[in-house]
Amino acid sequence: MNDRHDPSSEFIERLGGELAGVLRRNRSLGSPAAPRRARAPVWLFALVASCLLGASGVLFAQHVAHERERELITLKAEIRAERAKRREESARKNLKGVRARYESGVASSFELRDAEAVAASASTQRAQRDLDLEEVGRTGSDPRREVNAPRVGDRDFVTEALRLEQTHLAERKAAADRQVVELKAMYDASAMDENSLRAGELARDLVAERHALVPRLLELRRGFLAGDPKGPKAQLLELRERALTDRNLARLRRDEARGRFGRVERLYRAGVVSSADLRSAEGNNDRYETELQLAEVELQRIDARLKAS
Repeated sequence: MNDRHDPSSEFIERLGGELAGVLRRNRSLGSPAAPRRARAPVWLFALVASCLLGASGVLFAQHVAHERERELITLKAEIRAERAKRREESARKNLKGVRARYESGVASSFELRDAEAVAASASTQRAQRDLDLEEVGRTGSDPRREVNAPRVGDRDFVTEALRLEQTHLAERKAAADRQVVELKAMYDASAMDENSLRAGELARDLVAERHALVPRLLELRRGFLAGDPKGPKAQLLELRERALTDRNLARLRRDEARGRFGRVERLYRAGVVSSADLRSAEGNNDRYETELQLAEVELQRIDARLKAS
């Protein structure tokens, strides 16, 4: 006897017929298709493509701008080198003419010395511009002359430039020393006034002060390249050396202007010079006094930065 929960024979036959019908329909439709993969929307591809193209466009524009800047820097260096070459040629031609006039007794020794100084300065400037051009050719950037500038490959353009300046200033200093000797001899012989002698002495002292600066800069440069602990302060130390020199130069000019003003004032009281001469000398004295004060302030400012660093 069947349990009341067992399915009847009629129910089983009916269920079997329904299952058979389902199987026949599935066979007639074939095997089910595989599920379709999700496709990225078209706008996403467009966004990625535009970003890539935009980035490459920016990089290309930056490259073009860099190359254009490099060309302009090189052109500027070439123009300066060419101008320096022409000035040197002109100065040498002028020196040749002055020397010929001096040998024939027409030009004075002072004219000859001035022409020699101009020619030497032009020659040094040409060498410096040629050095700049060579550095620009290697780097594509403006030449750097700070004592903490890096080497360029196997070249130390900073030291080379300082050496050129040192040689030039040494020649100028020697020439200024000779000129002062001649001026003193003429002054002692009453063939020259005191103002001219003092002006010559001032010119000598100014050159000597600039000449004394270069060895200090070379020492800073050597220390920087050797990894001196003061290396990070090299630029500030260089600024201080230059500010110290400027202060000393300003003091020399102030002292000379003060002395000239005193001499002119005595002559004015004696009725030899006019009030206009006195005012001019007083104005120069005031101007160089102000220049000295500004140089002192700049030196103090740099000292404060060094102390704080």
